[in-house]
Amino acid sequence: NGGKYVIPEGKNVAKIKAKVTITDSGDSKIKQDSLEYVWTKSQEAPDSGYSKFTNMQTVEKSDASEGTWYLYIKADNRKVKWICDRKCK
Repeated sequence: NGGKYVIPEGKNVAKIKAKVTITDSGDSKIKQDSLEYVWTKSQEAPDSGYSKFTNMQTVEKSDASEGTWYLYIKADNRKVKWICDRKCK
């Protein structure tokens, strides 16, 4: 589930991005206004630093330094709050 990015010559950072599509199968009724994301180098989801986004939006990090980055998505529905992750290299 990762992707590769290239840091442009003469730069210290690159832009990484992912299009996020949330699908709702069954009766969970995801609250569209609850969608949040964060990019981090941590293998564990952070408690803070999340930004709002809309379904099917491309989320970006314009200052990604070299290394492995993780994209964490938070959403909530009538029953539970959940977090999923995507490892991006």
